[in-house]
Amino acid sequence: MVESSLEYPPRIFQELNDFFETPGRSLLIKGEAGTGKTTLALTLVEYITSFRHSKPAKKEAQTAVYVSSRVPEDFIKRQFPWVAFVNGHFKDTRLASAAMFVEELASALRKETQVVVLDSWDAFAKETDYITRLKTEKALHAMAATSKSNLVFVAEEAASSTLDYLVDGIVQLSLQEVEGRTIRVCAFRKLRSAKIVFPFSVYTLSGAKFCQFKRFREPDFSRAAPIEPIGDFRGRYSLGTGQLDRVFGGIPYGASVVVEYTSEVPDSAVWLTSTALQMNFILQGRGVLLVPPLSSSRQLYREALEQGVGPERFRKLVRIFSEAGKGSRQTGAPSRLDKSYFEGGITLDESIDATERALATLAKSSKDGRVLGVRSVNVLESRYGADRQSLVRILARRIGEAHVTGSPVVTLIQTDSELCSQIVGMSHMHFKLLSRFGTVFIMGVRPYTPLYEFAPDEHNPLIPSIAELV
Repeated sequence: MVESSLEYPPRIFQELNDFFETPGRSLLIKGEAGTGKTTLALTLVEYITSFRHSKPAKKEAQTAVYVSSRVPEDFIKRQFPWVAFVNGHFKDTRLASAAMFVEELASALRKETQVVVLDSWDAFAKETDYITRLKTEKALHAMAATSKSNLVFVAEEAASSTLDYLVDGIVQLSLQEVEGRTIRVCAFRKLRSAKIVFPFSVYTLSGAKFCQFKRFREPDFSRAAPIEPIGDFRGRYSLGTGQLDRVFGGIPYGASVVVEYTSEVPDSAVWLTSTALQMNFILQGRGVLLVPPLSSSRQLYREALEQGVGPERFRKLVRIFSEAGKGSRQTGAPSRLDKSYFEGGITLDESIDATERALATLAKSSKDGRVLGVRSVNVLESRYGADRQSLVRILARRIGEAHVTGSPVVTLIQTDSELCSQIVGMSHMHFKLLSRFGTVFIMGVRPYTPLYEFAPDEHNPLIPSIAELV
């Protein structure tokens, strides 16, 4: 298990934070079994009572009461050891009648308890007729509003009920399948007086805590900083961070790696898959040849990498194919190649010749002759897309040469590229980036891994941070 990058207190949805700004709110949490309804309810209890710093109106009032018709107190303590409010605040109503169940709730509301959880409301609803259920729901809702207690209903059934129209807010949790993995999706169906900016968000239950995944934000490249180099291990190159090495196992000598990404993934996230690897190579005295993606941020990538490894190493060990043509403003590194992929009239063969010269120069400067190659295929396709078979043949030759010399090759390619299946088939390792509701995820296809949130580290934008989706 990779260590989590999630902080605690948990990342509570901004929508729910705004929703509970007003006391006396009622919230319905719905979802099928295993979606994390109880985890969300407990997280909200701790968040409201501990991190919002509000106090009960009455001295004799408890901060929280958890009324459970499903599980005993010792189960909650075992599965959620971080819960601090349980002692004296947990009401086990598994064997209680419907009337006793409602009385426990009413008693807590009369005492103006900060937050009262009903887990689950279905147990009562199934034992009563429609009229009694509706009257009880209205009474509890009115008591919560009057006493300024927050009331959280947990429903085991996802179908609509009378409660949907009564409560102030509805959160629906669900599981979705993504290429053999599962993601957890939270949908805000209703939040009175709170603005729903993003109706859907992805969350994790890592560490038995409910935690929202952040939406991907463009890295602040001005904060780029050096890293502590990680040496080779067991015939493999480090990916540049301990997190990535533990998940993907590093890159075997001479291996080719393909990073496939969907069209929704930002270019900066694609480039972030190899930036730590690039820095680690350079800081160990090895060469790096780069073909960055077609992005408005390519100059920022270059500047950040130079800042991270230092100008001297950058000039000696880095070559970048820029988009600068003859007579245009210099946008590449000081050590950029004489000929660019975008220089007017340059042929594919000339570009390959320039690449070979650069590789030979870098190999001489490298401490052991090893050179990392990172290529964005969208650059090649934009210039030589009409000659796809030649592109495939040349990329295949480069992969074969790398296998002989021991130098790794990383190819960045979009899923809908016509070359994707061929490039993937030639590669030893296959990673994939995808985006769901604004959050970027990475997973290993070869080797097969779980799904991880993928984002720039908060302290160094050239280092990726990952957190497992549990």
